[in-house]
Amino acid sequence: MDEKKQDEKKLILRLVTGWGEKADSDSLKAIKLHKQAVNTAKKCENDAKEAVTKAEKAQIRAKAVDIKVAEAEALVEELQAKVQTDFYKIALEDLIKKGCLGQGKLKSIVQLDKLFRRRIGGLSAISKFITALAGIVLEVKEKNRPCCQINVFAYAFLKHAKNYHFFIRAEKTADINESTTKWTKQVQELEDFERLGTPLVNETIREAYLKLRAIVGHKSARDEQRTLACLLIAGPSTSEDIKEDLNLNYPLSLRIMAALVATGTIDEKDKDDEVLYSLNKDTLPIVLFLVRETIGLDVLGLMKDMEGENQ
Repeated sequence: MDEKKQDEKKLILRLVTGWGEKADSDSLKAIKLHKQAVNTAKKCENDAKEAVTKAEKAQIRAKAVDIKVAEAEALVEELQAKVQTDFYKIALEDLIKKGCLGQGKLKSIVQLDKLFRRRIGGLSAISKFITALAGIVLEVKEKNRPCCQINVFAYAFLKHAKNYHFFIRAEKTADINESTTKWTKQVQELEDFERLGTPLVNETIREAYLKLRAIVGHKSARDEQRTLACLLIAGPSTSEDIKEDLNLNYPLSLRIMAALVATGTIDEKDKDDEVLYSLNKDTLPIVLFLVRETIGLDVLGLMKDMEGENQ
């Protein structure tokens, strides 16, 4: 199969520079679809297990009276096989068909990066969603396939960590190259400041950088460094998200976030009775530089490796 035909069978991900805080009326939120599919799948799985239990009891009664034993055994085997069904994929496909095509207008699926949370067992939510979605795409005509949106940092990480590019076709939005060039220049200015002593012209950047470096520049600041990386890749997060992703205790996650917010590189806002933390867009290059220098995660380098991909 040639490359063009292979691409036609891939899930389309549109890469964006933001974290999709807003979603218009003509789009579906990935996290909402995921939660609905999980709940529906659990119910279907429980119903299937309950049916197996009833069939097994009927099988025992059939053996006791030696009537229709073979039929009872066949029913048990059939129902046991149904328990192994991928109910999540079926539920997600149904939701997508209703949501994307229910009103006769194809909608986009946005904010996939909000599923990017690291829990016990790995990146289960986004992996489960994208894997199921990629399988669904193969069964849907190309004109009816929804386009999905994900933050470019999250995709760059997934591409290298999970080889998602084998079944995904990434499409960059117009601002990706422009933003990448800008970030690269600003990161280079920070590197020149540290290694060559070249003054930073932007006083706001200089002040924020020195404050953040004072916190995360020590080897003992591993939790603070990982928190920055988490916000960079996973996007806006609550203290509870940080706690769960990095296996920290809750008071520690609160103290870390308070210290990072004080540097001016992290924004905080109240949302749904929780405080949501996100990277300040104006000081984003500072985080890109310090995450690279402290824990070796070179996000811009990962993005550079994407050049020429699916252009």
